[in-house]
Amino acid sequence: MDSEKTNVVSAKLDGKNFPILKFQFQSYVSDRRLLIILLGQSLLATTINPEKDQDDWAASNAQLVSWLLGLVDVATCLSLHHFAFDHEMWAHIGCLHSQNNASR
Repeated sequence: MDSEKTNVVSAKLDGKNFPILKFQFQSYVSDRRLLIILLGQSLLATTINPEKDQDDWAASNAQLVSWLLGLVDVATCLSLHHFAFDHEMWAHIGCLHSQNNASR
């Protein structure tokens, strides 16, 4: 898969670049039709084949988690280990960096 061989965004999150990284990451994820999962708007399969859809959703969640962990430094990664879902991680990363920006 090409996504495993390339970087999701051009830079690692360093605390100062969250706005541009957020834009890049959400554009990348949107292009792969995963933005509703990242934003927590699609949590459960509700279509004709819920078992297959749930498996697809779980695989998409796992891919997003992997990408998110690749964006952050070790300290931030350690603060994310207790989240099971990508949208929880994304919200936490946003809170961490919104606080950093507000305190400047």
